[in-house]
Amino acid sequence: MVKIIHHFGSPKWLFTAGLLVLGSVIVIFTAGSGFSKTRHHAEVIATVNGVPVHINEFRRAITANKAGVISYFYEKYGAEPSPAFWTTSYGGEFPLEMIKKRSLETSVNIKIQQIIAQEQGVLGDIDEDNFVQSLQRENKRRQKAIRDHQVVFGPASYSEEAYFEYVMTNAIVSVKNHLMEQDWKPDEQQLKLFYESRKSAVTKDQAFDAVKDQVVKDYIDYKYEGYVRERISEAKVVVNQGSYDSFQM
Repeated sequence: MVKIIHHFGSPKWLFTAGLLVLGSVIVIFTAGSGFSKTRHHAEVIATVNGVPVHINEFRRAITANKAGVISYFYEKYGAEPSPAFWTTSYGGEFPLEMIKKRSLETSVNIKIQQIIAQEQGVLGDIDEDNFVQSLQRENKRRQKAIRDHQVVFGPASYSEEAYFEYVMTNAIVSVKNHLMEQDWKPDEQQLKLFYESRKSAVTKDQAFDAVKDQVVKDYIDYKYEGYVRERISEAKVVVNQGSYDSFQM
């Protein structure tokens, strides 16, 4: 059976890396028979424009959303974490359902940004298997450098979450810079109009020339956020309903 859901959520900030959550998008839930399997992460929980979202990617999104969901239920219902927390109904709301929904939104958002980065030549293979192999290579490189008494900047080894944030943060910066130079480069008049439209109580008395560098940064952030929202709104998301429904904390 296929179920179509409209208006999957409202845009909001997720990470300091600049990831945006879903706007309006059509999501199709379907049986998992048509989902292919890969070597290390056999289970695919969804596809975004045909690109797989592996269960491991979904778990990372679960981790990213966990504190927010716990905080929501504590502030609204006074609910505290317990073994039964995720499957208990609070005012008709279930923490497990909320975190899965938010994490699907996060997963789709990230995958769209990975697709954009791949299109811009910033990222090559955006499959989860490739990411895990890259993480393993980077940690081996760092460990060898330490053994050889070489200078290593950053941690001796990356956790999966930290390395993913590192890769995505750098990819987003590179995409913004590339699009700024190729497609979105504003002239002086555009920047001034943008500045005037977004003056705040803090900056209203500052001359444009004094804050021009920040205006340029804000402009490219604004353009990028809008572009991501647009791509998300056009995305086709197919969810493996069996894997999604059976997922437990």
